[in-house]
Amino acid sequence: MGIRLSIGSGPLAAGLPLASRRRPRRPRPAAPARLPSFRGIARFTDGSVFTCQHAHGSPDAAAACAARYKRDLAAGRPVPPRAMLRRT
Repeated sequence: MGIRLSIGSGPLAAGLPLASRRRPRRPRPAAPARLPSFRGIARFTDGSVFTCQHAHGSPDAAAACAARYKRDLAAGRPVPPRAMLRRT
């Protein structure tokens, strides 16, 4: 038990600890292992390549994203801006 300085008595007493007991700091948990990420890549006949800007957890999901981009482009649906396309 620590030493305490008190002023007043009864319900209006105010106290200030002179010695504090601090808990030791807990070590931080280890950072989780980073999982591999995959990017969808769509190649076009004119030599342009589209790479999606988000990471996928599996190669199948990345391939599906690239196929979806090609399908939406062919159907005339809104797709990400052409700035994401690069010529090779």
